[in-house]
Amino acid sequence: MPWFKFWASDFLTDPDIDEIPLAAQALILRMWCVCHIRGSIPTDKVEIARLCRVRIEDVELYEPYYQRFFKLKNGSYISPRMEKERLKSELARLNVSQRYKQKTSTESPTEWFTDCSSKSPTQKLDVQNPDSRSKSKPLAPRDETPSVQTIFDLPLPGKQGEYGVPQDFYEECQEAYPGVSVMHELSRMRIWLLANPKRRKTESGMTRFINSWLAKKQNEESGGNTNGNRSHGKADRNLEVLAQSLAQGERQDAAHEAGVFQAGDNRRDDSGTLLLVSGK
Repeated sequence: MPWFKFWASDFLTDPDIDEIPLAAQALILRMWCVCHIRGSIPTDKVEIARLCRVRIEDVELYEPYYQRFFKLKNGSYISPRMEKERLKSELARLNVSQRYKQKTSTESPTEWFTDCSSKSPTQKLDVQNPDSRSKSKPLAPRDETPSVQTIFDLPLPGKQGEYGVPQDFYEECQEAYPGVSVMHELSRMRIWLLANPKRRKTESGMTRFINSWLAKKQNEESGGNTNGNRSHGKADRNLEVLAQSLAQGERQDAAHEAGVFQAGDNRRDDSGTLLLVSGK
């Protein structure tokens, strides 16, 4: 398999990861890649450096850090979590294969062919005459239902495991909520569900939960006046009222400075200078 699951939220929130240097984190990621490709990675530092394409000095320097995330098995390092996920995937594949075999074994041989009732008499299959099968063109056996490609996992209630967010549903969410980082919100959903196990959603209700979460976030980002955004709407109204008051005050000041002069109300002082008296 050319790809493997990477639990971004777990990696970024792991306190053990936070304690080690960034260079050590990069080495651990490379070692995980080698483990996925080969199943394990040798304990020899020279081999680690060769397979991960890093300097031997870096392997020796960060050995105390990367050893925390691997376990010795048959003289090599393995990733416990990757092994666990590998077994889960293999078990799921075997279960699907077993269900498929059980389904096909209970079907009648005539179900592998076209529906004779909708064909002409010359096209019907004579099940009593095996030689007639060569004259008819049977359909291919039913294909096994392809597995749905997932992009992120969300925990389900109790021991039900995790719900894999389908790739096509993720892409539709991106189109439906362009103002929201869907992957970032999925990480927040996972943390929330882990912290609130009693409020986790079932597999059938997970898509509704995701859609409601993203819709609420999109509305918040767009400044919608929802229950969760009343304070923003009130602040916007206060700013609008303040702006109107300032504009009105500026107009009054401008009118006062300009003055309104009335004819016949001019006066002269004792030296004969003409005085202009503003109107009232």
